Amino acid sequence: MNQIKILKVILLFLVLTLFTINVSLAQWQPDVRLTNNAANSFMSANNENCVASSGDVIHIIWFDSRDGNSEIYYKRSSDAGKNWSADTRLTYNSAASVFPTVATYGPVVHIAWEDYRDGNNEIYYKSSTDGGVIWGADTRLTNNWANSVNASIAVSGSIVHLI
Repeated sequence: MNQIKILKVILLFLVLTLFTINVSLAQWQPDVRLTNNAANSFMSANNENCVASSGDVIHIIWFDSRDGNSEIYYKRSSDAGKNWSADTRLTYNSAASVFPTVATYGPVVHIAWEDYRDGNNEIYYKSSTDGGVIWGADTRLTNNWANSVNASIAVSGSIVHLI
């Protein structure tokens, strides 16, 4: 009977030791600066998805006015955040493009944002089918005399949901 108690104590000690080792190995990595220009960089005002991932590929999206006008920018990491691509400017127009949102499923990346190029706020969309390397054309999704703002995007397989 004493041998069973001793084995239980040893087993409990081993489990607690392994748990303590695993917990102590979980550490935060140092900060990595992802934007570096004179303009301020902004995410969405409604705290919408500005980061999406699929496997080890991470996609981030934001807007800033480094070129004199608010435009949408994109960056990706293909190694779980260890290294990052250069900034990619995704919008080119004389009016503000702001408050982007991003979602991904496999290699397909979808973004939507608020854009003022039509004289009032409209929602625009574009996508990349190769993991963010090449992007398609801008597509206007709303056409309303009132303002269309604060887009939110989600994806499930080939179905894209936008509100």
